[in-house]
Order: sequence, then structure tokens, then C-alpha cells
Amino acid sequence: MSIEALEDAHEVLPLVPKPSDDCCARVQARGPAATREDAQEWIAFLDVLELVSETDRGYERRHVDPANEPLGDRFRDRVYGVSEVLDALADGPLTADAAFDAIRLTVPTWERNRHTDWEPVWRDRTRRLLQWAVIFGVVTVEGENYALA
Repeated sequence: MSIEALEDAHEVLPLVPKPSDDCCARVQARGPAATREDAQEWIAFLDVLELVSETDRGYERRHVDPANEPLGDRFRDRVYGVSEVLDALADGPLTADAAFDAIRLTVPTWERNRHTDWEPVWRDRTRRLLQWAVIFGVVTVEGENYALA
């Protein structure tokens, strides 16, 4: 998880739309994804950050440089769960586990039902959201504690 990995995932996606399966294969073969599921998550993340576009023919890379885009703002405004995590940090620094505990009641029922054991999934998601928030300059980290930047 790094800005370089994000740039790598972006760079391997085609400029001419390709079906999702082709894009996943590219991200898995030449990008940061180890599995097809990981590749799907990378593509969804790039899409929500507006670095790729989904067309009726598949995904295409947008002509942008991730390093020069307002990714922190897009991350904060468009990635599910980020605003809840940032709201939890408004009261002061928290560990990833404490941040999860603060947002656990906001995890929707459909998401809880999607996984047989949803808590570890969302604990990990909260940790990843915090790590991306650090990368995008939205949050700082000192030791195990995360705080608003």
C-alpha cells in the first residue's frame, strides 16, 4: 500500500476500454495485485478516486497523473467509511482498533451480512483506510496512534 502501488495499478490499465476481466488480469500480472479479488479492489479504488472510468465497454485509464491529483479530497469525499473514521479521530488520536470500535455501529447491516465474520473484515478495512489517509496527507501517525492532519 503506497502511492507507487497506486500509480502502478493506474499505469497498467488500458487507455482504450477493456472488459473488467482483462483489466483485472493486467493489474494482477503487471500491477500490485496478488489475486483477482485484489485486482478488483484496486480497480474499484482507482474508479472512486476518478483515476479510471468505467464505460459500457469496460474500464479505461484516465489521462491524469495520480501524483498531481487532489486524491486526499477525493478519498475523504468518495471512499465509503472514510468520513466515519475521520469523525472518530476528531476527538483525538486513536489506534486502528479504537477507530474500528468507534465506527462499528455505523457498519451497515448489508455489509455485516456479506461476511460470515464481518468484524475482522471491517477491522482490517479501518486499518487500511487509516493507512491510505496517511498516504494522502489527511491523517498523521505517531507510533500506533492516528490523528487528523
